[in-house]
Amino acid sequence: MKSIAQTVPNPIVGEISALHRQVQHLAAVKGSIVLARALVKKMEALSEQLIADEASLRDRADAQSWISFSVLALAHISKRKSEKARLLARGYALQTEAVNLRLTGPRDRAVAYAAYNLGVGLYTRLNQPLYALYFLMAARASLKHVPQKQVPLQFRLDLNASIARCHCRLGDYLKAARLLRSVISKHRPALNNASQLRSHAHCQEFLAEIIESRLP
Repeated sequence: MKSIAQTVPNPIVGEISALHRQVQHLAAVKGSIVLARALVKKMEALSEQLIADEASLRDRADAQSWISFSVLALAHISKRKSEKARLLARGYALQTEAVNLRLTGPRDRAVAYAAYNLGVGLYTRLNQPLYALYFLMAARASLKHVPQKQVPLQFRLDLNASIARCHCRLGDYLKAARLLRSVISKHRPALNNASQLRSHAHCQEFLAEIIESRLP
């Protein structure tokens, strides 16, 4: 099997990406879900071809990611609550497979972002804080392999705030408070960077909320 580090573009992955853009457009305009489903089926067939061709893990992960995003787009189009819930669960299951493939290879910023986005989705859309925490912690571990200057401070703050939220949802308010205190004291925002200031303030407000309502 080829390495996940392969960088030569795979035309099949490019075709899957192009099909995803069509599905995304249909979702944006609330277009035909029948057409969107057909496009997703075509993407899945191309993904099977990648496996048969023994494509790299990175190519397979990329393909799986595009398919998962398209399935989540189907959930946006669907008007039936039962189908919407089923598509959301399937979309995040596919995204989990894609991120797990990425985690078997070299860790970089893209891996960290993919794990973070999955963790946030599992927490906010599927209410699965334990699984979300696993992938958020994997995202933070991946950042250890990335030069600090290549990771925006806002991302570090938002990542740790999301981890703290999972701890709270799991009932460990003390651990969440300790994490937020550490993050607030360690990371100082630039006074001319609005995004950093907002994320830092959010961590402070979240910590204050925990202290006031959850800690003795």
